[in-house]
Amino acid sequence: MAFRGVKGVNAGHHAADNVRLVSSDQRPEAVRPWAFAPSETLASQPLGVSADASATGQWAAEPAAGQFPPAAPASSPAVSDPAGGWGYQPVESWRPRIEPSPPRRRGGLLIGLLIGLLVGLLVAGPVGYLLNGRTAGRSSNGAASPSPGASGTAALPPFEASQLALNRTKFTGDLAELAERWLPWMGGCLGNTDPRGPKLRDGEQARVFCRLDAVGISFVLYASMAERDKAQLARQRQNIDAQQLAPGAAGPSRKSGASGRITGDYLEYAYRSTTGDGWVFCGIWWTKEETPATVFMEAAWKEELGGSWQPLRNLWQRYT
Repeated sequence: MAFRGVKGVNAGHHAADNVRLVSSDQRPEAVRPWAFAPSETLASQPLGVSADASATGQWAAEPAAGQFPPAAPASSPAVSDPAGGWGYQPVESWRPRIEPSPPRRRGGLLIGLLIGLLVGLLVAGPVGYLLNGRTAGRSSNGAASPSPGASGTAALPPFEASQLALNRTKFTGDLAELAERWLPWMGGCLGNTDPRGPKLRDGEQARVFCRLDAVGISFVLYASMAERDKAQLARQRQNIDAQQLAPGAAGPSRKSGASGRITGDYLEYAYRSTTGDGWVFCGIWWTKEETPATVFMEAAWKEELGGSWQPLRNLWQRYT
């Protein structure tokens, strides 16, 4: 059944009269908002638009009496419906959420590495040269380190080579073999035959006194093995005294030198000076087995060794 017209009120907006409705037999199905796609309209043709205008997208010349104002052309963009959301809503084109970073320039990294390498070479060269100049041929305590078994002058610096040549003239026989590894590093060597040289003591046949920094070194050849053993017995008594005068002294033993060429009796001893200062001197006694040759080194316990046996032990190991 067709209706001529109804009077309706649009709540919250505008009132309109004489609205022409489409009969139910003209609609494809009952008017239900969910029966249409969001882009469809309730009628097959907008109100107030002629059939030709609907096809061409042009406005009608005059809206019919009692009709709403003309609707927008079909080609115009739809406006979203705030009430039900049935209008067309435009969708923005897709864009990545994080913009990709531009590719790194490998040339800059390579140049940086080359510059760093060049700077390192420039710095390391002079530093290495200075360190080598300060440490070449020197030991941990500042003294030149001997090369094992060095008996010639080819590998020695000029000063040590000259000391080797000068000192070698002071030693002969068993004493020369006992002193061989010490010769380049000692200085001021004087024998008992030299002016102002050391004096011979009872039972001695030859004596040479040298210095190595603060340490005095004596090479003594006794007239016989009995005379040597007699002198060694006195050192053994001083080894007992060392337990009080210079604590930490090792007991008598038999040891081979660092080179392994010579083996002999080894003992550490200490005694108090009879002069006015009363310093305590300590020393190491070492013999060459089956010969009357011996060497012993001495230094002040506190004033020159700092109250430790390690400096003397180190010298013995280094030059034997």
